[in-house]
Amino acid sequence: MDLLLYFIKVSMYAAIMLGIYYVVWRNSSLYRFSRIYVLLSMVLPLVLPFIHIVSAEQSPIPMQAVSLPIVSVSSAPTENTTTSILLDDVFLLCYLAVSISIGLVYIAAYSRLYHKLSKASRVSTSGYNILTNTGIGPGSLGKMIFFPSQHVDDIIVQHELAHIKCLHRYDSLLLQMMHVCCWISPAHWMLGRELKMVHEFEADHIASNNVDTSDYVLVLLSHALGRMQPLHITHSFFHHPLKRRVMMLQKTIVSSKGRLLTAATVLTAVFTCGVLLLQVKESTATSFASRTDTTTETADAKPYKQTIAVQDGEVRLLPAGGIAFVSVRDMPRFKGDLTEWMQNNLRYPEAARGSNMNGMCTVQFTVDANGFITDPHVLQSSQHAVLDAEALRVIRNMPQWQPGYHKGSAVPVLFSQTIVFGKDGKVQMHGGC
Repeated sequence: MDLLLYFIKVSMYAAIMLGIYYVVWRNSSLYRFSRIYVLLSMVLPLVLPFIHIVSAEQSPIPMQAVSLPIVSVSSAPTENTTTSILLDDVFLLCYLAVSISIGLVYIAAYSRLYHKLSKASRVSTSGYNILTNTGIGPGSLGKMIFFPSQHVDDIIVQHELAHIKCLHRYDSLLLQMMHVCCWISPAHWMLGRELKMVHEFEADHIASNNVDTSDYVLVLLSHALGRMQPLHITHSFFHHPLKRRVMMLQKTIVSSKGRLLTAATVLTAVFTCGVLLLQVKESTATSFASRTDTTTETADAKPYKQTIAVQDGEVRLLPAGGIAFVSVRDMPRFKGDLTEWMQNNLRYPEAARGSNMNGMCTVQFTVDANGFITDPHVLQSSQHAVLDAEALRVIRNMPQWQPGYHKGSAVPVLFSQTIVFGKDGKVQMHGGC
């Protein structure tokens, strides 16, 4: 369920950024900053799950290899593996079905709208077009401003023209793409509503500069009482909630000096936090390195007297096995049952089934101080590239471990994992790594 885990992380990051927005930016008169923040809050959560923050380099720290129990996998797929594949496929198909459905809804809405606008009366002017007798609106789409009847209100024209000049249409396209891709994230839908409100605040502010604010509010109220249902793909002149729009019109706009001061404060706070974080990491690494004996100090060693065989959906402990040399007092720990995870994720490669390939592949990797898998590489090849690639894939896809600790500090620990690929459904016994 890697895809589900990814979207859970995306939703979590988006929710955190939404919470920050509600505390700092919501109902702020710094419309440009609010708009940029909301856009970043929708896009950054898609990238953050792929970023692993690694602490400062700890090269002086001694690392000793630990051999994990041998895992065998045959060409016969296990029941748990089949179930895992089925669940992954079902989730992916359901997710794609909903995404495609939302995309088709948007395409149908655009098609209906363009069909109506194509029949309307059109007046071209500098940089935009005014369409009348559309039966929908008032609102704007792209560089078109449309009205339901022949009557054209200058105040509404100024408002919709502000949407055009501020390039809000591109934000709307990005928002619709987010709805298609991230429909499972409630925070993205809430961020979308906030983005539309920021658009309205910004357009209201620009349009009301040339008219009396009370007159502008009266226009809002008049359209609120007799409005038609707006289209969700357009910038409708009347956009709920009316109370917030009126409140923002009455709010004193922060001066240019105030804007610079606010921006400088925010940037300074972010920069300071970043510097402090780096200093803490560097000081921790330096302190730990200075307290670590790189030449003489070793820890206890104890053997793993077992081999794990995976066959026909069953896990069995067999005699013999690899030796695990413990190089730190508190070894890294897999979060959950490593045997079960390996059983559910190991695949006998489809490309190897026809040739009945078999062999033993040993992969060496490091569990770093943050618990992430780093530097996986083949230590002993199975002599079949497709089997080696499958072994590397499984190791690379391991979730985050609980890191190992030495004298109270997290340290990287080197591991090796042997995977035995059998043929014809047979599991063969092997000794240590």
